[in-house]
This record gives sequence, C-alpha cells and structure tokens, in this order.
Amino acid sequence: MEETGQSLEHRAASIIVKRFKDYFSKGPGSVYVSIKKGFFSIHIREFLTPLENFWNLNCFEVETKLNDLIAKEEKKPEGTKAYWPSDHIIVVYHYGVLGGLEKEFIKEGYTAEVKIKKRKIEKQLYDLKYLEWLLQKQVHEVFIDWIFNLDCGYNVLLIE
Repeated sequence: MEETGQSLEHRAASIIVKRFKDYFSKGPGSVYVSIKKGFFSIHIREFLTPLENFWNLNCFEVETKLNDLIAKEEKKPEGTKAYWPSDHIIVVYHYGVLGGLEKEFIKEGYTAEVKIKKRKIEKQLYDLKYLEWLLQKQVHEVFIDWIFNLDCGYNVLLIE
C-alpha cells in the first residue's frame, strides 16, 4: 500500500521534530514538509534561541577571536559570522577564505588535497583552552568544511 503525499509529509515532520528534541533538548516551533513532483522541502520555524540566552557573550568578540586564530597560518577571512542554533552548537561562517595559491590548486583539480591540508592546519590553530575560556564552556569537538566555489567555510563547535 502506497502512502499518500500528505501522510508521508506528516510522518517526516514528526520524525524531524523528534530528532530535534533528541539532539537539542527542544524542538522547533513548527516543521512543514512538502513533497511534490520530485521536490522535497523542509521549513523549520522558531528554532533559534535568542542570543541573550547565551552567556551574555558578544558575537563580535567570538568572530574576531576566531578570525585572529585562523590568520596565524592562513589568509584571514574577509568576514565571519557566528550563530548559536542551540545551547550546545556554535556555527561559524567564514567568507573570503581562499588565498591565491589555494585557488590555483583547486582550479587544477586538487580540491580534496586542499581540503585535507586546510582542515589539518585549522584544527591545529583552534586553541581549545582559549575557546573554552572565551565561551565559559567545554568544547567537545570542532568540525571544519568549505564550499570552495563560493569561497566560504563553516566551523561547527560542539560545546558542553
């Protein structure tokens, strides 16, 4: 028996809400799922927590300190924006991250190699003790990735 689109959409939304509650200890305000003619979309509303709930930490200060850490060995990002989607996750978006040499290697097809080396360098640059002092929280893990064709990167910090 084939499920109708609407019941499949409802099931998907229920699963997403449950996953959010499992991982973030709270769910979004609402989740809308749409499945139509080969397209699948998810609209999540009212999930970001107001910044004032996050240890009175100044976003600009976090962004500046992370830029300074990266600039020790790599091109300083042209811009950085930090987001706190939950009490335990910080997402940092950097743009203008590639230097001329990196762009040339990517153009020549060495994308995987550039990612491996940049990840190794950036992970070494992250001074976890300093970040923990700044955030007043323990940093459990740092994930790093880039979208080279958009000249941007993301860092995800999992914190206590």
